[in-house]
Amino acid sequence: MSVTDQLPAWRAYMPSIRMTRGANPSSLTRSCWLATITLFACASPQLKSEAVDVRERDSRVAWLRQNATTIRTADVDSGDFADLAPLGHAIGNARLVLLGEPSHGDGTVVRLRTRIIAYLHQVHGFDVVASESGFFDADLAWQWMRSGERSTSTIASGVHGAWSATAEFQPLAEYIKRSAESPRPLELAGYDSQLSGRLSQQQLIPQLRRQLANSSIDTLSISGWSEFIARLDSLMIRPASWNPVPNQQFTLSLNALMAQFDRDGATEREQFWIQLLRSISAYARQSEMATPRGDYTAASSIRDEQMADNLLWLMNTRYRGRRVVAWGASLHTAREVTTIDPGEPNSGFDRFISMGGHLSRSLGHGLYSIGFVASDGKAGTLQRSTQALPPITPGSLEDVFRESGFDLAFLDLAGVHVNGTWVQTRVVAGPFGYAPMRAIWPSVFDGMIYIHTMQPVHEVSAPTKVDKCRSQVATLWSDCKSSSAADSAVVSRAIR
Repeated sequence: MSVTDQLPAWRAYMPSIRMTRGANPSSLTRSCWLATITLFACASPQLKSEAVDVRERDSRVAWLRQNATTIRTADVDSGDFADLAPLGHAIGNARLVLLGEPSHGDGTVVRLRTRIIAYLHQVHGFDVVASESGFFDADLAWQWMRSGERSTSTIASGVHGAWSATAEFQPLAEYIKRSAESPRPLELAGYDSQLSGRLSQQQLIPQLRRQLANSSIDTLSISGWSEFIARLDSLMIRPASWNPVPNQQFTLSLNALMAQFDRDGATEREQFWIQLLRSISAYARQSEMATPRGDYTAASSIRDEQMADNLLWLMNTRYRGRRVVAWGASLHTAREVTTIDPGEPNSGFDRFISMGGHLSRSLGHGLYSIGFVASDGKAGTLQRSTQALPPITPGSLEDVFRESGFDLAFLDLAGVHVNGTWVQTRVVAGPFGYAPMRAIWPSVFDGMIYIHTMQPVHEVSAPTKVDKCRSQVATLWSDCKSSSAADSAVVSRAIR
């Protein structure tokens, strides 16, 4: 069986990793760590059981009952957040909270994440939410929101389809829409360097041309401009046709563009485009390495470093002094992964620095990262049928949580109460794709949320004819905004 056969076909997750059927890298373990951000692909036989005697297990259960706290529900309901107060206390003064997820098919995580985001927004002053979605896509979607196109479909256009196309995401989209009409909106951002979103594919080049005109930059001053646009287009629209051979002219054109924008008195929009071009440069380098026989660990290391850089730019430039909550796959949001033992040799963990790792080095205690584990249930993306979670490892963190009687619970791994306890020893858990791995988890995450029964994501209901009509009207109105006042008035009367 080839590696491709063993990896779930979740192309939405990492579109830059273009493994073709029949490609056969040297071993499964070569990209085993990458599979942990899809589902179940790295369950190692060596970690199917944990040597914990009954007395020690009972001691761990008693300790967890005393130190973990119950989460009442995963759903945003009455606005009663009292049960989340221990989580807020653990976060403290951190400016950035990272919310992970074992896979991109965890419906219960998506629901609970919405409740946590609402809590942090309403109670702790977080007013920016960033997702593992396109840096460009989310920026453009929020520009449209600010211009008056306040709809859940506008929000969804700035969030990767792995979430935005699910029913579980809709409450968050509705919450962001309502907040946009309030004195203190929850602003939408993205930090991913990949150009896999629909808005990137349809709008990036037109928006780049518009910004160049606004900045009075002549494309004739950019060496190799036509070739640059063609290569950028192939990177976004037709990734299968991307030539992985490094292209020096593409890099030179990128650098020339950045130099044109990077001048004294650069506007915030010009600063954004400088950062976006840096991000595109990283994506091009990532794509050059992400071939069927390429170095996946190195390719994804480039991505994670750039995602961290994009988040830091948002925090230090656009949202200086504000608090940000961000979500993404746990392999990205974890603080430290190099010491994790997945039970497979040459897994790549030992040479991979996650986005959370880079952010940890920059922010220190200004970052609080939360992982998720589950002991039962199902998960699955919209591109793949749901699967039952694999049996948990006896003696694992999930096993102790289950025996403690929790349905939903939060455990602060960064508090002094864990010092010198079993939690600071190497324990088996499955926060990455539900595959059992051994680690000292307080070095990986600052907190852990346990879910007894995971539910998968579900496809959002198909739009009705009325919804489609409303969408078409909204598009018409958007297209007419730049028309003359008289024309706009005619359209406005027609819409009414």
